[in-house]
Amino acid sequence: MKHKCTQSGQPRPYADTIRSYEITTEPNATDEQVWAYAQTFAPVNNRDQNAGHDGSCGFPFGLSPYGSLRQSNNTTWHYRITEPYCD
Repeated sequence: MKHKCTQSGQPRPYADTIRSYEITTEPNATDEQVWAYAQTFAPVNNRDQNAGHDGSCGFPFGLSPYGSLRQSNNTTWHYRITEPYCD
């Protein structure tokens, strides 16, 4: 597996910080294997299983960072970490 960062930072003032990665895998990689690999370079304790949130501050894990993982094709996965904005 290999990864590359596709986004890092706040999209606007007072917004959550977003870090996005594209992960390339073998065709038979499972969700659990890809999640375990992602934790080696950008670990988070919480996982958003829906991966469809709107980036609103505090959703769904309060002020704790959380990650989401989705598969876009047979060998490409998208890993996104959201760090809620707090002032």
